[in-house]
Amino acid sequence: MEDYRMNKSVRILFITHYAELLGANRSLLAILSKLRNNKKYILLVLLPSKGDMSDALDELGISYMICKYYPSFSERKKYICVIKGVIRELVNYFAVVILYFRLKNRLIDIIHTNSSVSNIGAYLSVFLKTKHIWHFREFVKQHYGIVYNLGEKYQLFMWNKCADRIIAVSDALREYYSTVLSSNKISTIYNGVDSCPSMYFHSRKENFIDIALVGLLHPKKHQDIVIRAISEVVHQFKRLNVHLHIWGNSIDGEYIRLLQDLVVENSLANFVTFYGYQKNVLSQMNFCHIGIVSSEYEAFGRVTIEYMLNGMIPIVSRSGANIEIVCDGVNGYLFELNDSKQLAQKIVMVIDNYSSLQNIRECAKLTAKQFTVEATVKKLLEIYEETLF
Repeated sequence: MEDYRMNKSVRILFITHYAELLGANRSLLAILSKLRNNKKYILLVLLPSKGDMSDALDELGISYMICKYYPSFSERKKYICVIKGVIRELVNYFAVVILYFRLKNRLIDIIHTNSSVSNIGAYLSVFLKTKHIWHFREFVKQHYGIVYNLGEKYQLFMWNKCADRIIAVSDALREYYSTVLSSNKISTIYNGVDSCPSMYFHSRKENFIDIALVGLLHPKKHQDIVIRAISEVVHQFKRLNVHLHIWGNSIDGEYIRLLQDLVVENSLANFVTFYGYQKNVLSQMNFCHIGIVSSEYEAFGRVTIEYMLNGMIPIVSRSGANIEIVCDGVNGYLFELNDSKQLAQKIVMVIDNYSSLQNIRECAKLTAKQFTVEATVKKLLEIYEETLF
């Protein structure tokens, strides 16, 4: 048995539900970049379309295939959206039939689905009679307020019946899903982040504080609270040596307009800049002194780790997995969710004392270096082995 385990190649199909390089795909890409060097594992990635993710896979020399399919959710509860959701899931069924014939001779050993909101991997695992690892990276309902294409009961059934193992990216996420799923097949594996981002370093201004806010622009990520806090910093506390830099896009045009209107209404045009989605955001944000995460129900906090690795002081909401990473006053600062005044106070405190907070920055770096890609891959390989053998 031992010889068989050591010599047998393991073919893994990774499935992602979108083609951009946002958090979930960036985490997956980090895993793939390490796994590709292990000759035991033969990697294949399934994408719904070409995009930045396929470009990155090309650069790494990792094989992928394209097939049109949809996530198993809708962000709206309107009647027409429910109908569209059912149609999308029907399209997914047809996609699975097509994929079955494309994959049946590939001898896939494991299907690894990169998000809880995609059912394609579950369906394929049934068709191909293959082990299925399901990676949960989000508080779906709480964070994004979405509805599942075929309803919540159907989705619970899929998770329970079509996952051999479930990976949660934080203890907070694992504890939540353990209330609705079998806890004995859910394991916590934190996201791993490249621990050597210094190649991107830019010099930081003196006597001026630049603030980074990175991520999908979404109401549950509460970028509006951060803009309100900047208004407090500028107009109430009279700290004019500050600028907020916002990286990220949105599928919600109404929310973007709300954020832009807040900037205008609070006379912050000279203090806030929107950059939209940027493929290589790490190479652009490293001049910043502070990094903010204001999300509700943050499932892990990859961007928090990236802030810390790059010498920024993180200020994050006391919500979700944020408290698993940041200890208030030790390696960053916490503020109560949606409390713009408290956030403003934390920002002002850092502005006024930045030069004396070197210990906070150093402690943040030490904390962040614990979340390595190598540690993530090691635990992931253990789960692959347990699942297969």
